[in-house]
Amino acid sequence: DLPFLKANALVHGTLTNQNGSPLQGFNVNLEDGASAITDTNGSYAIGVLGGSEEELEGEFGFYGYLDLEGVEFTATAGQARRADLNATAFTAHLNGRVVDTQGNPIAGMDIEAMRYGGGPWLRSVVSTDSNGSFRIGVVAGDWQLSVDADNGLQQNLVPHIQGYGAVADGADIQNITYVAKRATRNLSIVMRDNLGRPVPNVGFYLSANIGAPTSVYHHTWISLDDNGTANIGVLPGTWNLYVDSED
Repeated sequence: DLPFLKANALVHGTLTNQNGSPLQGFNVNLEDGASAITDTNGSYAIGVLGGSEEELEGEFGFYGYLDLEGVEFTATAGQARRADLNATAFTAHLNGRVVDTQGNPIAGMDIEAMRYGGGPWLRSVVSTDSNGSFRIGVVAGDWQLSVDADNGLQQNLVPHIQGYGAVADGADIQNITYVAKRATRNLSIVMRDNLGRPVPNVGFYLSANIGAPTSVYHHTWISLDDNGTANIGVLPGTWNLYVDSED
């Protein structure tokens, strides 16, 4: 039998848009899965365990808003913590296709847009359709695209960063083509401590600038298995490996 722990703390608040209006029917969830649907006042409440470190998230793209992610807090037993949330509506879109080097569409691929300038860092994600097409909602700022590292790994693709510069409110960008390359090399990672014992479940970020005369920034992510090993597909080049500082 599996024991079920009873929540002894609470996180609650309201979800509003950038104008302060409440948002009803949005799913707000914790990273570990517990969730709540906002009511007519935009209010939500989720039971948690005291002492746990939590993170509030929300996939709002279906409603025309940027996803909510990265709202962290520590729960205290016997207390209710208030966390009011704000969602930002799309004001423009990036439209295009993801294809391989032969021009074949890549379907079911998560592609993410990341704002790196013109405001705080933001992220918006959609999945390509059967034709490899995507329509990503964004707001004004400087944006770049990449296939999702986890999803790319499943299809043997090596993500790279493709920049588009400034996007203005109300001005969609059309006919984007993101050409994803499939891995042609395999990199094996083995991690041991000073006594030669496996170090399991540690995350690694990998990056490389590949190509000449103009290099393209490639990146991916993988977690070691229970034996402290991992195998990942890459492209020819010099790769840098970074251990996740939280692991």
